[in-house]
Amino acid sequence: MTYQTVADCYGALSFPMFHCAGNHDHDKSHSVPAASGSATKDYYDYYDASVAAFEKAFNPVDYSFNYGSVHFVIMDNIRYYGPSSYDIGFTDEQIEWLRQDLSYVPTTMAVFVSLHASYYRRNMQNKEEFASLLAPYANKWLFIGHSHVNDFKPDIDDPKGGKMTEWVLATPMGTFYRADINQTSEPAGYGVVTVSGTEVIDRYYKGAYKQREEQGRMYDTSCFTHWKSEKDSDGIAWKDKVVGVVFDKTYINMTDQWTVELWEDDKFSTVMTRYKGLDYAVFDCINATDLSKLTASQSSVTLYKATPKSKSSKKKMRLVDWLGREYWVTEMTTSLENEITGLENSGK
Repeated sequence: MTYQTVADCYGALSFPMFHCAGNHDHDKSHSVPAASGSATKDYYDYYDASVAAFEKAFNPVDYSFNYGSVHFVIMDNIRYYGPSSYDIGFTDEQIEWLRQDLSYVPTTMAVFVSLHASYYRRNMQNKEEFASLLAPYANKWLFIGHSHVNDFKPDIDDPKGGKMTEWVLATPMGTFYRADINQTSEPAGYGVVTVSGTEVIDRYYKGAYKQREEQGRMYDTSCFTHWKSEKDSDGIAWKDKVVGVVFDKTYINMTDQWTVELWEDDKFSTVMTRYKGLDYAVFDCINATDLSKLTASQSSVTLYKATPKSKSSKKKMRLVDWLGREYWVTEMTTSLENEITGLENSGK
C-alpha cells in the first residue's frame, strides 16, 4: 500500500486529516552517505528525497495552521540517515523556521505541537532552543507518538519557568498492526481533546470500538498462566489476588494520578496497590500467537493489585482520575482473545 493509496481513502471521511511524519515515513531507499548525518548539502539532499513520497501524498513534514484560537505546529523531529538509523531533534534550519512561524502568532493564542518522538523522554538536538520558542505561550501542548505507550504529563518545565503539557499516545494500530492491544496493555485507540477558546476543557484516551467510560481492565488472575501458578512477593498466590490496569496513564511530579479501589459486593474493600510488572494476560496472548516482540516492553506496565476479603464476592474496580471523574470496571477479564482480532488478518 502506497502513501497515495492511503491519502485517497481519506476522501470518504467527514473530517480533515493532518499528518506528522515519523521514522517509518522516510523512504528507506534513500540514505545519507555519512552516518554522522551532519547538516551538509548531502544530508539535506538525501533527507528531502527520503520524504518526497510522503509530502506528495499528504503534506509538508514541517507546517502550521490556525484553527480558532489555537495555532497548530507539526514538525518532523526525526533526523533520518537510513533504515533504522536516525537521531531525534531539529536542525538549525527547522528552529529558524519555527522562530519565523511563531513571530506571526500572538502569545495570547494556545500552541499545539505535534512531533513524532517525545520532547520529555528524549535527548535531542536543539531541545532547549525549541522549548525557548514556545515558552512565551501560556498554554502549550505537545502531542507525541513513537513509543507505542500512553503517558500524560501536564507539568513539564520550560526554560523560562513555565509549564508544558506532553501527551505520548498509544497507537490506533495496536501491536505492530498485528493485535488490537498496545504494548502497555491499552486497547488500540487514540486521544480526544476538547478545546474552548485557548483552554483544553476535556481530554481522554478512547479505545477503538470501546465507550469512553471503558478506562481499565480487571483480571481474574486464576485464568492466566503465570498468575495462576506463582506467588507474589508477600507469599500470597497471585490467583488469590485481583490485578487491574488503567489505560490513560497520567503523572504529575512523577506521581500516578489515578486512585484505584477494589469493591466487593457493592462495598468498598481496599485501595489497590500500584506496581510495575508484566501484564500476564497480554503475555499469554503473545505466547499463543507468537508475538514475542511485545514481551520486553511488557516488563514495566503500571498495574494495580489487591487481595480480596472473600473469594466468592462480586468484585468491581473503581477508578478515579486526576479530575475526580469516576469510572467502574464491573466484569472480570478472563481472556484477551477478543482484543487480538487483528491477528486473524496479519498473516503472522
